[in-house]
Amino acid sequence: MKQLLLLLAVMLFFGCTQAQTKSLKSIQFTQAWVWEYQNDLVAESEPGHKGELVVYYEPRLNYWLFTAEAYGTPGEMYNWILGKPNGSYILCATDEFGKQVVTQQNLEFPLNKTLPKYLQPTGKKKTFNQNQLGFSKIEGREFKIVYRKTNDQSSVFVSDFKADFLPLYFFNRLNTEAKLPFRFPEDLPKQALLLEENSEVNKVKIRLVFKEISQTEYFIDLKGE
Repeated sequence: MKQLLLLLAVMLFFGCTQAQTKSLKSIQFTQAWVWEYQNDLVAESEPGHKGELVVYYEPRLNYWLFTAEAYGTPGEMYNWILGKPNGSYILCATDEFGKQVVTQQNLEFPLNKTLPKYLQPTGKKKTFNQNQLGFSKIEGREFKIVYRKTNDQSSVFVSDFKADFLPLYFFNRLNTEAKLPFRFPEDLPKQALLLEENSEVNKVKIRLVFKEISQTEYFIDLKGE
């Protein structure tokens, strides 16, 4: 009788383990984060001049999912790229034979705990995410960047948010053709959300504005990992 109970316990354990493993092979992203951008360094007729940057987010695991809605046509061979808070990225691509290939790259994220000193607070605040799509409004604080040797000007709005944004901010460091049309700063603390940036570089304007968080259902399959 004891042997039978032991056998049943072992079978139950492995059954639960297999179920957990299977569930980890599919990830559901429940949020879509959207920024609007315009980069006058890029010609109006070229991709990357103006548009929306959409990234999917899984808040429980703190995973970010990048698709063509984020990196556009230059990375069209990639079906998706998954960014994790530990610096690992899973890349799912389709080769010339139509076969799905899954690879991994690893980046080292810094542990900045405070905003960089070159950001000077102005005392101005602004509210974002006001589209009433089931998520709270986000209040950002304005900071100005003063350049000593040039006439370039920049200002940003930043907010503290319960998420890890480093997989997003470091995405363009990956060794891949897929690049975001806007280069996020890499020296912000992990929970510092960049809501807006207005820059003028050599009299050319670059702008990024956070538009909204919306609810979604986006699944990816990790069976190839």
